[in-house]
Amino acid sequence: MVEVVFPMTSGDGSLSAHPATNGEGDSAALTHASASGGGDPGILRHVLDHAPVVVWQIDQDGVFTYSDGRGLGTLGLTPGQVVGLSVFDLYRDDPQVVASLRKVLAGEEQQLLIQLQGVYFESWMRPLTNSVGEIRGAMGVASDVTGRIRAEDSERSSSERFLKAFHASPAGIMLTDLETGRIVDVNSALCRLLSFARDQLVGHTTLELGFWPDRATRLATLRNAIESHGQSRFNFLLPTAQGRPLDVKIVVEVIDLDGRACALSIIRDARRQQRMRRELRRTRRRYRTLARFAPVGIFHARRDGSLSYVNDHFSRLFAREAAQLTGDGWWDAVATEDRETLRRNWDSTISARRSLSCEFRTNGGAEELWLLLQLEPETGAHGFVGSMTDISRRKRAELDLQALNQQLEQSVRMRTELLMRANKSLEEQIFERRRTYEELEKSEERWRSLVEEAPDVILLIDREGRIDYINHTQIRNDLEPEEVVSHSVYEFVLDRYHAEIDRVLQTVFEDRLPVTHEVQGPGADGDIRWFQSHLAPIQHFGKVIGATAIVRDVTTERRAHEELQQTQDQLAHARRVSMVGEMMAGFAHEIGQPLFAISSYIEGCLIRLQREGGIAEDVLDVLRESIAQAHRAIDVVRRLREFLQRQEIQRASADFNQIVVDAVQLADFGLRKYGVRCRLELDPGLPHVDVDRIQVMQVLLNLLLNAAEAMAGHGVVEGQVTVRSARLEPDFLLCEVSDIGPGLPPGSAGAIFDAFYTTKSNGLGLGLSISRSIVEAHGGRIVAMNNHHGVGARFEIQLPCFTERSQDDDGRTSDA
Repeated sequence: MVEVVFPMTSGDGSLSAHPATNGEGDSAALTHASASGGGDPGILRHVLDHAPVVVWQIDQDGVFTYSDGRGLGTLGLTPGQVVGLSVFDLYRDDPQVVASLRKVLAGEEQQLLIQLQGVYFESWMRPLTNSVGEIRGAMGVASDVTGRIRAEDSERSSSERFLKAFHASPAGIMLTDLETGRIVDVNSALCRLLSFARDQLVGHTTLELGFWPDRATRLATLRNAIESHGQSRFNFLLPTAQGRPLDVKIVVEVIDLDGRACALSIIRDARRQQRMRRELRRTRRRYRTLARFAPVGIFHARRDGSLSYVNDHFSRLFAREAAQLTGDGWWDAVATEDRETLRRNWDSTISARRSLSCEFRTNGGAEELWLLLQLEPETGAHGFVGSMTDISRRKRAELDLQALNQQLEQSVRMRTELLMRANKSLEEQIFERRRTYEELEKSEERWRSLVEEAPDVILLIDREGRIDYINHTQIRNDLEPEEVVSHSVYEFVLDRYHAEIDRVLQTVFEDRLPVTHEVQGPGADGDIRWFQSHLAPIQHFGKVIGATAIVRDVTTERRAHEELQQTQDQLAHARRVSMVGEMMAGFAHEIGQPLFAISSYIEGCLIRLQREGGIAEDVLDVLRESIAQAHRAIDVVRRLREFLQRQEIQRASADFNQIVVDAVQLADFGLRKYGVRCRLELDPGLPHVDVDRIQVMQVLLNLLLNAAEAMAGHGVVEGQVTVRSARLEPDFLLCEVSDIGPGLPPGSAGAIFDAFYTTKSNGLGLGLSISRSIVEAHGGRIVAMNNHHGVGARFEIQLPCFTERSQDDDGRTSDA
């Protein structure tokens, strides 16, 4: 370290250096400072330029006002470069420097060792004050002591390495004070050699332990070591811990240890070394024998690369005598095409003393040989040892292998081309299959949607009649699909159809024919419904493995068909009745003429008899009665004819009671046929009605005959039909037709007026429907009910009364 005296204040304590911003400013400040301190500025400049120091100054804010010295170069700076910069910004990553500077600016002088950018500086820092004692900044001097620090570290490392070597050495080592003979330290190898513990040796003198026969012998031996200025070697007998003398070989060297002379003794077992030398000689003989008879060429090369020894196998490999091969003679046996490359590798290996392994060919024998050269430098010597191995067979195998590899590569190329073509074909097939698969997926999706959304139920049935699949259970919404799958089809039909199902399955599975049939089974509400099934076989490789069944509920169709059939039968019956009616109309027309003639003849007879006189009065009464009955028959026939004829509605004012009487007279024959008498309870004060009397008579006639048939059909003896008329409201009148028959079935009071509804085995079900249409066409209503006393049925007809009417110009009537 170079000590620099650099006064920075004047005698009165004021700052004597001024801030500078460049090299010239630094020199001026340095000159000024030197002059004020009384020093020689040339000497100070010389120190700053050549000594590894840094001189600096900062103000009270830590801003550099001066920096100089050669030591700045080790930090990569130049004099004055940091002037104007803050020291706290430059060294903010080094807390030790920042803390020391803050202490200096607080008035505390600092001296410390710091490390900046891998460089060690021994730094001295002190505060700068003005004339009144105020701290105005700080200055410091730092010396580069990196070399000293590293030397100290190296010395410590050397000491550590010495101690490691001392204690790890396989030879026994003892360090003793040269003057007193006191043992300073021993290693573990010596403790093992002499069978002593370390504390039994350290701190004791060699005379106490009996290592020397006497003091004079020790001094004479050590004097010899000192005078030789080196190592002193001698054999000695040392006692072991058991008192047994041990023949040892000792090497003694005098060393300086911390300012005192010490003897470093290396002690080895002499007998062990003798055994090792004998073993080494035997080993050398074995190696010479091995080298002589080994099936590998072994040689020794000098430091210049010439051969000093070759074994017999080496001579056989090169087909030359050993004398011809030693030196550089073996190079002639190297094949010409390999000699230059081998020589270059050999020379570079010899000069660099490194290992070498290479292959080359020889031309010394009858055939060319491939040899493997391996060369290694000797340990602790300047020569080389090496070997030559015949690898001709391996090389030929490698050449054969190369030929095979070429053939294999060619075969692989051909096979690769085939595989590429096959791969391309396979890719095309995969693409086609993928496209086909996608088409199948689309088709499957369409079929799945078609099956799942089909209105009919689709089943898959195995040969035992079990259901394997069902698309939905809409016809039996009380069941879930899982309640149907794996169950037998027999569970869903009535027992009486099991034999038919056996026959159908036999036809599908054995005869391989589709079958359509209808069976009955329970519905969702527990009612019995009709189901139509179409079964077709499923074949796989010519074998029937199951069947598909399409099932639909045809109950509505069956009922509609039955109703249609019934309607057709009824219409046919109606056509027959119509034909009979037409025949009866014709018959009434034909029979009316004879009746009119009979009436005319009787009237003529009556007039002639009355004119002649003398005829008994009772005879004349009989003739008059006959004429009346004839007129009555003509009137009945006329009414029958009018009833049977098809006419448009022709309303006219009429006496409703007379219509009732006429209807009863027309139904008289039918009533007497069933043994039924008619009772009339007519209100004589009824107003007239505006009706088509023929159609109203048809309604009454239908009700009278229905009542008669109902009573006769249930065995009522002396049946009676009561017809009652009455005023219901100011504008309506009421007609009731009641009987004493079985009455109406429960819940049928409204249904009996529907078309084709009938309770008679041979009825059409049209009479009451037509009757209601006629009554409603006249502005009235007809209802049916059972009598209050519980016997018989009652029909009530309500019709509007007659109102004033005026005639149009064309003769038709209309409401006034």
